[in-house]
Amino acid sequence: MEYFTRLRKFWFQDRYALLWLLLAIPVMISFHSIVHEGTHSLMAFFSKGEFAKIEPFLMEYDGEFQNGMTVGVYVKETRRTKCDEKAAPETKNFLAGWIGWPQVGALLIIIAFSLLFIFLKITSFFFGSLWRIWFVAALGDFMFNTGKILLGICKPGQDWAKVMIQGNHDFGNFRWFTLLLWLIPLSHFVWVWWSKWGTDPLPERGFWGYRWVAFVLGVCASISLIFYAVVRDDDIGYTSAPYIIGLLLQIFSCIFFGVYFGLSFKHEEDQTSTPAT
Repeated sequence: MEYFTRLRKFWFQDRYALLWLLLAIPVMISFHSIVHEGTHSLMAFFSKGEFAKIEPFLMEYDGEFQNGMTVGVYVKETRRTKCDEKAAPETKNFLAGWIGWPQVGALLIIIAFSLLFIFLKITSFFFGSLWRIWFVAALGDFMFNTGKILLGICKPGQDWAKVMIQGNHDFGNFRWFTLLLWLIPLSHFVWVWWSKWGTDPLPERGFWGYRWVAFVLGVCASISLIFYAVVRDDDIGYTSAPYIIGLLLQIFSCIFFGVYFGLSFKHEEDQTSTPAT
């Protein structure tokens, strides 16, 4: 049972830690979309000397659900574009830069935070909370983008499937390769036993003790709203359910965290920590 105690302490040593982890999810979906699409844009710059336009939010793009798109900087090449390994290559425009870099980036974030959690005794409540939130976001990004391949599903429009298709990799071998990569995030259930946070978790705080975490999350939600306001593309379905729901989530998050931040100054007594159990 000691293992499950350490696992619990890592993720939610108290009910408010769990609550704030859940409250952060809508914001971090959009935030990590900025990281994901920004990586595509950066790779396009390295490839062609020009940043691609990023559209980092939930939407329907050209009739298909997307959690972000990167457009505008292309290379014209002849590559396979379909899941069928016998399909003939097509000559068309492809996004500049290797398409798999965002998954590599998410995996590197997962590895970096894993090492921090294993070897570093985290004493800063602010940084500890944000690191855990970002760890969850990176896990979600990596697993969402590679999970279909692991389940034996090839969706040609998804980044990780494009890595396989455009690289002319065998589906069976690529699926095994994806499983090996998944062992890295899944190793959490092993290294959590030695995690400093699992044995010596952050002190508990009351509901009003997350002032500066709320401030950062509010800033992230505001940045997402800026993208919603300025990005325009004829292929985006602005009246589609994903776009509207995503926009409303960011508006709600921005208002909630802003109001919470202001009200927290009236609850100074809950800003201090109490010993974890």
